Amino acid sequence: MVVRFLIPLLFLIAACSNERDPQHEADSAQQAGAALLESLKENDSMKNLRSEDTIHMITLPTVFDGDIVFQNLNHPIAKSLGAMSGSKYNHCGMIFLRAKDGMYVVIDVTDSVRITPLREWVAAGEGKQVALARFKNHNVEMNARRLEKLKKALKEIRRKPGDPYYSWGDQGFYSSELVYKVYQGSINAELSERRTFAQWKFESDSLTNALKKVYNGTIPATEQCVSPDDLRNSAKLEVVYER
Repeated sequence: MVVRFLIPLLFLIAACSNERDPQHEADSAQQAGAALLESLKENDSMKNLRSEDTIHMITLPTVFDGDIVFQNLNHPIAKSLGAMSGSKYNHCGMIFLRAKDGMYVVIDVTDSVRITPLREWVAAGEGKQVALARFKNHNVEMNARRLEKLKKALKEIRRKPGDPYYSWGDQGFYSSELVYKVYQGSINAELSERRTFAQWKFESDSLTNALKKVYNGTIPATEQCVSPDDLRNSAKLEVVYER
């Protein structure tokens, strides 16, 4: 008897559940449409993010503390440095993991020594061109003790200004000079031979005149200098990525 009673009851429940509620269907359709629209917006956002930042999010390989990264930067000091030295890249900096937020940052110098998230640093370069160089035998060369020395040296110069006159003194720095001196001064690693102004080209009249004022009328041919390409071509480093 119980079974004979339950079977019709189940059919009745099923029939009721299959009855359409027009208002409910309209509400559901509206909600589904809104969800789809939001989904499309999110997809467009991610698409734009990937197109703007493919180097960092997809292509740039794993980076390590102490890596040196190169780019072409639309900044007066960088542009003049590239023109005078003939470097493929006119700007460079050093990569470190920032402990407080676990973010990789680049420490470099433009108007002053600065810290920039790696993602933003790459995006600021002209044409998103970038190269990444690393110490050969990195695991040995860049041990914890050496990395701490590098970080300490960078902290000591964190307020230094940029140097638009490319002097070899320590009152200010241009990008490749900063990287060179931090490595040399902290862990005694001379990344490349130093050049002199005699090996650079001073073709810009405005820059030449400015330098002559700084150097009392004559640009000193023996003034020491180092370019981004000198570092990129260092026998102690290997270029692990270039785009």
